[in-house]
Amino acid sequence: MRDEMDILREVGTIAAAQAGTAVSEILGRKISIDLPSLETIAYEELHGKTGIQRTGVAVFSRMLSGLHGEIALLLDEKDAYKLMGLSYQAGGPDQQSGVFTEVGLSVMKEIGNIAICSYTTALGIMLKRQIITSIPTLMSGSTETLLAAIFRMRAAGDSAFLIEASFKEPQTAIQGRFCLGLTNEAAADVMTTCKRALEEMERNPRNTDTPS
Repeated sequence: MRDEMDILREVGTIAAAQAGTAVSEILGRKISIDLPSLETIAYEELHGKTGIQRTGVAVFSRMLSGLHGEIALLLDEKDAYKLMGLSYQAGGPDQQSGVFTEVGLSVMKEIGNIAICSYTTALGIMLKRQIITSIPTLMSGSTETLLAAIFRMRAAGDSAFLIEASFKEPQTAIQGRFCLGLTNEAAADVMTTCKRALEEMERNPRNTDTPS
């Protein structure tokens, strides 16, 4: 039986398809993006589930209207290098240098922005409201540094939706985390809307798409 999380997974599927197409155009090669898993956790559980070993890179925005909270793409440093490296010729010096270049950081920020905008657009369609986000910010640091900066407005007990993000091209696989941090009230609002969408689908079984 389908539940509210299935509706959010559909949102992720739509967002991943849109983001994959846009990122492929930027990098000039076929990139597929999958958001294969989704879980809702308490904010304080995030620390151990970011996938960041020592140092990571994050692109994040704050949601200013339609839904209030923060949304971020989190990558371990090694996966960030891989993602930036896709903008260079395979085996090029920048890909192997272990140094974040200006071009690489620009590409990383643009990819993060695409992923964020694709997800918030798809989520907004499901919620039937326009979600406006701030200009994305890129930063690097330890897990503690990143979480403290991105989710500084969250408190213990607030909710987070943690989504696995997978970027793939023929020779490279990159894993990351996509995180949506919300107050409990905002999270309850999302789940209530998902429940209504599910009930509508059950009343109209021929229409199985996420409602627009």
